[in-house]
Amino acid sequence: MEYDVPNRDIAHFEGILSFSKDNTESLCREQVLLRGSILRNTQWCVGLVVYTGKDTKVAMNSIKSKPKLSNAERVVNRSMKLIMITMFVLVVVTNIGSLVMWHGNESSYV
Repeated sequence: MEYDVPNRDIAHFEGILSFSKDNTESLCREQVLLRGSILRNTQWCVGLVVYTGKDTKVAMNSIKSKPKLSNAERVVNRSMKLIMITMFVLVVVTNIGSLVMWHGNESSYV
């Protein structure tokens, strides 16, 4: 079997199924069932998997959704970021102040 490389175009598929040198069958979009499709009113069916995993046309066209947050969660997240930044700045300032005071009073301890 020969077919086109995985791509995002759901409406396009071209392939050739060769049974022998003289017996080949052309494949097009009408013979393709996409992932998640349901086949009904059919006595039997012969299938061949051509794309799997992330290479399926449906998977290539799916987009990742952004996490949905409520307004309260957004406010809490911003507040937590502000609190963490403020605490970091306070720690840095107090450490610098402590070092300055310690070096300034170093001669009085000796």
